[in-house]
Amino acid sequence: MVTMEEYDVLVVGAGPAGSSCAKAIAEKAGKSVLLIEKRQTPASACAGGIPAYHLEKLGLSIPKEVILEEIHEGVILSPSYSLIIDESIFDSGPAGFIINRKKFDQWLIKEAISSGVEYRNNTDFLHVKDEIKAKVCVDASGVSRVVGKANGFQFNSKPNDLGVGLQYTVDLPDSFDPHRVYFYLNAQKIPRGYFWIFPINEKRCKIGVAIAKATNAKLPAIKILNKFATDLGFKIDTPYERLGGLIPLGRCVKSTQPNIFLIGDAGNYCSPLTGEGIYYAIKSGRIAGEVIAFDKGVKFFNKLIKKSPRKSISWQYRAKRVFYSLNNKDLDGLVKAIGNYEI
Repeated sequence: MVTMEEYDVLVVGAGPAGSSCAKAIAEKAGKSVLLIEKRQTPASACAGGIPAYHLEKLGLSIPKEVILEEIHEGVILSPSYSLIIDESIFDSGPAGFIINRKKFDQWLIKEAISSGVEYRNNTDFLHVKDEIKAKVCVDASGVSRVVGKANGFQFNSKPNDLGVGLQYTVDLPDSFDPHRVYFYLNAQKIPRGYFWIFPINEKRCKIGVAIAKATNAKLPAIKILNKFATDLGFKIDTPYERLGGLIPLGRCVKSTQPNIFLIGDAGNYCSPLTGEGIYYAIKSGRIAGEVIAFDKGVKFFNKLIKKSPRKSISWQYRAKRVFYSLNNKDLDGLVKAIGNYEI
């Protein structure tokens, strides 16, 4: 007979959402919290870019060893024009950072453990769900949503509400600035998506595409990435690393059951426009953690998160639908009107 383990809270998934939620609960209420991770370490296809203002809003000071590169400018390129966003629009310091996601996730896990959270990796929720009893369960398992699905949640996404991300780590050609990130928009070559370049040091970078899953069914992401990267002069025959995954691009999923909270990608707390999810993962995790710590319940969580970040995600969802409808002439007009830099 298997002995049932009991905890106040079970958090499933040790990415930024799960770790932040677990830490908030343990710090503020001293409840017994078990954080489990299916793999040896959390897996992510995230490119690791995070704007400085997001870190400021979170009040998060990340260790230097987590940072791969400081970013001082961002460049948005349509077929004929470019828009440069530099750090001068920010109060001080760099515009953003490229981080090592593995080290970042490990740092957040250690922070949770130091707050009193019990952590177990290589632990699959579906294998242990009948052995662990918890008053509250938090689904931070990403787009797999194992807790939600096991408890009857219905996740009905529209064709364009799920994205595909694919990236390579390759050598950075001399023609690109290692302190700039680049975003390419092209409705013909990258329909319903974009191509990015994120430098990770002076010599290497991450390049990738993020497109709607509906696009991927007709024109696979790997073909888009390979063609666009080759045209820009990247050598992609033997990349140092290949990563890929699904990206939630839909509206937030409301937590509806009394003792189950959906956070991070599991609850679609991710930018539908850009696919950036680190900020929204941590933000939703912290809000859920504070609500659980003080026994406020799911209804109060839904009320709090409706203001932020759900409000931001809702307008980005509407902007995404407009973006998907633009042709190259529209994209040129948009970038020209804002930046007016001709290529």
